[in-house]
Amino acid sequence: MDFSTKYTVRTDLADEVLEGLREKQGTFDDGITFETCITKGVKVDTVNVRNAFAEAETGKRMGTYITVTTGEIWKTDTRGFENVSGVISDIIKSMLPKEGLCLVVCLGNSRISADALGPMTAQNLIVSRHIKQNDENLFDSLQLGECACIVPGVMGDTGAEAFELVKGAVDILRPSCAVIIDALASRNVSRLVKTVQISDTGIAPGSGVGNSRHEISRDTLGIPTVAVGVPTVVEAQTMCLDILSQAVDRDSGIYNYIEEKMPQNIGRFFVCPKESDKITRSMAKLIGYSLNAVFHKNMTISEMDEFLS
Repeated sequence: MDFSTKYTVRTDLADEVLEGLREKQGTFDDGITFETCITKGVKVDTVNVRNAFAEAETGKRMGTYITVTTGEIWKTDTRGFENVSGVISDIIKSMLPKEGLCLVVCLGNSRISADALGPMTAQNLIVSRHIKQNDENLFDSLQLGECACIVPGVMGDTGAEAFELVKGAVDILRPSCAVIIDALASRNVSRLVKTVQISDTGIAPGSGVGNSRHEISRDTLGIPTVAVGVPTVVEAQTMCLDILSQAVDRDSGIYNYIEEKMPQNIGRFFVCPKESDKITRSMAKLIGYSLNAVFHKNMTISEMDEFLS
């Protein structure tokens, strides 16, 4: 086992990265801004990484990262669901062009609950490109926006990287923008499947569990690209440190000792909630319905239910 260097806490959430910087050094680079607000009763945290120095300090690409605290959405009533969905849809809408076809890319492995967020989201998405092509009058009368969706699967099934399939779809469909859906990793057990991160920086599929693939972003696709992710797993070593921090002070000798002795190479173990399948379905519905609200004007939750029934 490798005890030579201090274990690096794994997280895909920008606001958790800032929490870690505060704990370690009390502050962070001037090129990083952070603000919190409450919208419709929903907590929204915004992190802006503004320059190369901030990129180096955070390990996050330059751009905007917005984290919406959804809470246990699977236990929320219809009104609570609509509030959270409305907040998420407003944020995504603000990051996308007002017109043109949007390609939604649903990443993940449908056979693994904690990695099935993307494929499950596709099941809750009302696609409309084919309607516009076949009957534009119907498309207009329904007040639909134009969107298409692909579920590229995983390399072990397709033999191709997700980026290759996405780039092919972009070259053929020529969308004005893309939205990428994927599962993320958190450093905090209490935040698993209770937050949604939205960013304009794109995503590297599999990065949360150490299987980073070719980046899918504006730089690689040539169009505005918004990433929407939900933390569904936490690395086992990270979870141990998170639980320890709740028992002892992070500045205490025992915490620092265990952090320094935490082995780096004991194999990759990831933990997810025991109700992962049910919870992931709920979060996928939240994201899918939020995107429906972005694309399709004035469509209600009940109307979405009818479309998808």
